[in-house]
Amino acid sequence: MPSNHTPNYALNQWERDDRVLMEDFNADNAKIDAALAAHAAALAGKGNCRVETSGYIGQTSQDRLGLTHTLTFPKRPALVLIFGGASLCVISGVSDEVFYIGGYDSIHGAIGRASSFISWKGNAVTLSSSSRHICMDEANTQYQIVAWYQENTEE
Repeated sequence: MPSNHTPNYALNQWERDDRVLMEDFNADNAKIDAALAAHAAALAGKGNCRVETSGYIGQTSQDRLGLTHTLTFPKRPALVLIFGGASLCVISGVSDEVFYIGGYDSIHGAIGRASSFISWKGNAVTLSSSSRHICMDEANTQYQIVAWYQENTEE
C-alpha cells in the first residue's frame, strides 16, 4: 500500500518500503481515465476546427460579362482561402462576404482589391465578376484551396 498520494488526483506514490499491489495501479488508471474523459468533455465544441486542402485547374480562357465560378465543399466552411497564379481570395463561409480578392505582380506590386460578388447556396459558393482572375478561374492556372470547418456543430 502506498505511503503518499499526488495532490490533484490522489494517485499512488510509493516509498521504497511500501508494498506495491496491482489494485493500486488499476485504481490509478481508473482515476486517470476518468480525468481525461472529463477533460475531453469540457473541451467539446470549444474552438475545434478541421482544415482541408484541395485544388483545381482554372478553365476560363477569356474575360466575358457575367462570368461565374462555383466551388462545392463537403459542408459549408467557416472560412475559405483560394490562391493561384497571382491571385488570392479570402471568403467568409459565415456570411456572403469576400474579405479580399486581389493579386500581386512581381514587376508592378500589388494589384489591389477587385470587385466581386459571392453567394452561398448550401455547401456551394459562386464567385461572380467580369474577370476570370477575380473568379479564380483563369485557364490552365493551378489553384489551391484551404477551407476551415467548424467542428462539433450541427451540420
